[in-house]
Amino acid sequence: MSWIEQIKDNLIITTGDGKLYQPDWMNASLALEFNITEFNFPNVAGTLVDRRQPLGRKYNLHIFFQGDNHLDISTAFMDSANDPRAWDLSHPMYGKITVQPSSLSVNRDAMNITEITGTVMETITTDNPKTSVVPADKIFADKQALDGVAAAEFANSTANLQPTSINTITANNAAYQAQAAKEVTDKQESETLLNLYNEAQSAMVQASAYPLIAIQKTQAFINYPPSLLSNPVTTRLQLLNDQLDNLNASVENIITKNDKVIYETTGASFLSNMALASGFPQPGNYGNRNQVLSVISTILTAYNAFMAYLDSLQTANAGSPTSYIPSADTITGLSGLMNYTISNLFNIAFNSKQERVVFLEDDSNVIVLTHRFYGLDNADVNLEYFIDSNEIGLNELLLVKKGRRIVYYV
Repeated sequence: MSWIEQIKDNLIITTGDGKLYQPDWMNASLALEFNITEFNFPNVAGTLVDRRQPLGRKYNLHIFFQGDNHLDISTAFMDSANDPRAWDLSHPMYGKITVQPSSLSVNRDAMNITEITGTVMETITTDNPKTSVVPADKIFADKQALDGVAAAEFANSTANLQPTSINTITANNAAYQAQAAKEVTDKQESETLLNLYNEAQSAMVQASAYPLIAIQKTQAFINYPPSLLSNPVTTRLQLLNDQLDNLNASVENIITKNDKVIYETTGASFLSNMALASGFPQPGNYGNRNQVLSVISTILTAYNAFMAYLDSLQTANAGSPTSYIPSADTITGLSGLMNYTISNLFNIAFNSKQERVVFLEDDSNVIVLTHRFYGLDNADVNLEYFIDSNEIGLNELLLVKKGRRIVYYV
């Protein structure tokens, strides 16, 4: 088809509200730009230009509405243009394209004609490429970033660590090791935990000269048990919560600035590890909504208590060398990690099974009840789940009496 035949076709604009307009047109020009990035190097002349995919094409729009009712049509067109949805253009020269207007100008100086000019830009019709964030990966990455910030703040804030402060950290590590060792049953994991503990304690010998290394070794030791996926989330959280309680119990005896920084850094490690543990559950750890809400309650209670104790340790201002104000970077990082973790847990809770309670109308047994509430399966998974969730012991395996409280999840 020749260009003369092409331009005889009408320009058809379907605006975002679905209305169709067929104005006269002229000046069908377009501009094409590319997605480029420029790289400049100090010792190299020139610029390296990295060109990727083309951007959306831009078209100059020059249309006319003519006739006795041109005012009504042009007004309706401008009203339709306010709709944020994209336009579909059937253009005589460029075919069918989907565009968004970036600017429009109306001129009604001429009699019997409304002239509209502007620019429209071609838009993709699908959603922008979405970035899929795996919650566990984000929690892990944010936890690592927080460790780095907290360690740096510890090294910068602690000056001349005295033996009493060093003894505080080694005592905390020893208490943690004693309790964590009870939860680690795998031989290889036990050896790894012991090696990390020994490295942390050895680094504390030179903590005055190398505080950053000392606290990093301590963090590596504290971080290990929560990563043990062989243990349920509740077990790992209980271990960390107990240690945080022990740490909180020492607040009344914390006087020096260094000891306050030690409390801040160690407490942040325990809390961030609670977030880490919650992000890596074992199958069945979040089997119902109550289990998830219990984890949320544990973490929030521990976090609120830590922040309250931290607030009690700070001084009115940071005007003297002995004054103490918690690190803004550490607290901000911890707050962000906690907010994301709790938000993720609420999402899990909303999609988890809800608890239902009934009281038996008649005597029954676990097989009949499992079939009633869950259905039977070849592997007896539902049967075991029903027995566990209702804490049914040996005396009730054959007979569950009338009036017994039964919990099930849907």
